[in-house]
Amino acid sequence: MGDIDRMLADVRALASRGDHHAIVARYGHIDDMPDEETWNSPELLYEIGRAFGMLGNEDKVERYLLRCADLAPRRAAVFHCAIGWYFQRKKKWTKALRWYDRALQSFPTYHLCLFRRGYCLEKLHRPREAVDALVRARDVWMQAGEEQRLRGRGVQVQVLFHLSRVLRDLADFDAAAETLDGCRLLDAETDPPAIRPEHLLACRAELLLRRGDSRGARALFEEARELDPTSSYVWERLGRVHELLGDHTEAEAAYQQAVALPRGAFA
Repeated sequence: MGDIDRMLADVRALASRGDHHAIVARYGHIDDMPDEETWNSPELLYEIGRAFGMLGNEDKVERYLLRCADLAPRRAAVFHCAIGWYFQRKKKWTKALRWYDRALQSFPTYHLCLFRRGYCLEKLHRPREAVDALVRARDVWMQAGEEQRLRGRGVQVQVLFHLSRVLRDLADFDAAAETLDGCRLLDAETDPPAIRPEHLLACRAELLLRRGDSRGARALFEEARELDPTSSYVWERLGRVHELLGDHTEAEAAYQQAVALPRGAFA
């Protein structure tokens, strides 16, 4: 085990420096040697799989992390969720869902996995299923012990934030507002905060806009713009508010600013 401990320390040191290419170059062929003891170390294989994930090799990610699940079946859900996270980062929402569902088969109260599943469903425009997953995640955290709640607080803030957005899209505005208030209160107790303040402002503004309070929405979007003047989303929504208020010159200027910013094509 001395050699494996040395390799693991080396891999983790390289990972801390972000040198994933070096990890793969030195240790990325362990799967070609199934008779070696290195193919039986889940900790080492997990770190190598993560390095492959950072370099975008999905076949190797699945191969290494599935081997981890075989070696440590009691932690299989963690490894299945990690594969899902790789596909989620690649915006392959349906593939990510498959792995999250697999993780939840063996660990149905996996808080982080439930959140990520709800997030993917939101991205796939399946709001009712997203609500179900996020409500389950919320309830799991609320029923957990104090120590577990403390560890999962940052994830719970994100659960509430996205649950509020999905409820808003389903026109359940009262529940969306109540959930968003809970998100803001919990985030105020989280160090560091899990949600950027301009995102909370924009979410509150969007809720007011959906409820027909264009002037209130404009004030909040303007606050968000002050915090992040480079957000194409905030500028686009400001343009929409100005348009609804009949301020067409201001609306056009805001839309022009939105399309000039990165990721502004949607505006």
